[in-house]
Amino acid sequence: MLDIKELVYKRHVFGADSPHGQKRLDIAFCGDDNYTFAIGIAMTSVILNNQDMFLRFYIVTDEISGDNLERIEKLAARHGSVSITVFCINKKLFETFACKGYISVATYYRVLLGKLLGGQTGKVLYLDADLLCRGRLDGLLDVDLQDNIAGVVEDINSSKCSRLLKEQTKDFVCDRYFNAGVLYINIEQWNKRPILEKMLEMNESGISFEYMDQDMLNVLLQDKALYMDKKYNYQMILRRKGLPDMYDDNCVIVHFITAAKPWSCLGEGCIAAGEYMQYKEGSLWKDTEFFIPRTTRDYRIKIKKLKARGGYKQALGCGVKLAGLTLQRYKKSIAKRLGKS
Repeated sequence: MLDIKELVYKRHVFGADSPHGQKRLDIAFCGDDNYTFAIGIAMTSVILNNQDMFLRFYIVTDEISGDNLERIEKLAARHGSVSITVFCINKKLFETFACKGYISVATYYRVLLGKLLGGQTGKVLYLDADLLCRGRLDGLLDVDLQDNIAGVVEDINSSKCSRLLKEQTKDFVCDRYFNAGVLYINIEQWNKRPILEKMLEMNESGISFEYMDQDMLNVLLQDKALYMDKKYNYQMILRRKGLPDMYDDNCVIVHFITAAKPWSCLGEGCIAAGEYMQYKEGSLWKDTEFFIPRTTRDYRIKIKKLKARGGYKQALGCGVKLAGLTLQRYKKSIAKRLGKS
């Protein structure tokens, strides 16, 4: 039997203990250190909109810089009704799991929450890093999960995702499909099932899941998922052209679900990203530089925008970096092919 706590090589705890009698909500994030700034902004948005509750945060990561750790400690100290625990884990367990695009292996860390938090809390709200809290979360305290493993929200592409998953595995028979970016987890029920062990088996099955751990969780939780109001995971697609990227004012959590994030080159200039910037400015990560190209697609977008503004010298510099990144990816691809031959 796998002892999850042996994976934790360091733990940091900041902030106060939960006072007796005060409403409390436990909230967890997972990610590598590249996304700590986004986790910090998301936590800030939760805190600012829920100041009458005690908020107990957990962050599961494989590594965290001293700078980010210092900011997290300051965030906990700034707000008296907040505690933050950082679990640093060995990611070796997940190294063979598939990743796509901008999504790293850290997406799989959420599956550890049941065992990491068993005995500490009965329920935990898992949140992706790429979202904002825009309202009160105390309504979740009234959600009766009964014997369900998690409260979930249906994916905006539920029919398509359900159909694709049925084509990939006979183990999925449900007509509804949830987005795993927000999970209200029933710790006791989660730990009654070998979810991590089953995911490890699914990883070894040879099935190439289109949406990776989200597909796996839909298979494993399909008969024990309680569907909640979409306001707790209002899935937003940022757009630069066409219809304005606006959302329902009643949504409590807005989730930026595509590669266009409020901080990415794809998200630059999007209308709905403006509110995200306001929370960034109110956070301890306000000095984090946004719109930095990280992928070849980012560089192409950045070059186009720089040329439109007359920044030809900067565009040329980005072009050189794009060529270097393209060459690097080509070399890796060749090395991988040679390794298989």
